[in-house]
Amino acid sequence: MFDQLSSLEILEIDGCDKLFADLSDFAWLEKLQVLSIRNCREMCRLPDNLCTLPVLEELCVENCPVIEALPENGLPPSLERLSICNCGSRLIERCLDDQLDWPKIAMVGVVYIDGQCIRPK
Repeated sequence: MFDQLSSLEILEIDGCDKLFADLSDFAWLEKLQVLSIRNCREMCRLPDNLCTLPVLEELCVENCPVIEALPENGLPPSLERLSICNCGSRLIERCLDDQLDWPKIAMVGVVYIDGQCIRPK
């Protein structure tokens, strides 16, 4: 789906639950700097290949209550800001757990969870 959008720098996804049928679609977004995923109430996971986005600086996940974890492959090393708001309690618990998803966000400069800055730069 995204193979014709390789120069896209900002992508906002709002209220779309069926978009990630083929999670490899994100591999084409090599210039994506900002990704916002909002109100995707049936989306059960984030794309596994987010870690391959070489210049992604900001990731916002909001009102996605079914997502329970960050991608297994982690987040891109270029990520500077992460915001998770109004998502399921399991995702938040995992992000705060030293053994689960915390190692995936430990290198992110600024992390907000439900409006609270838990990791300032």
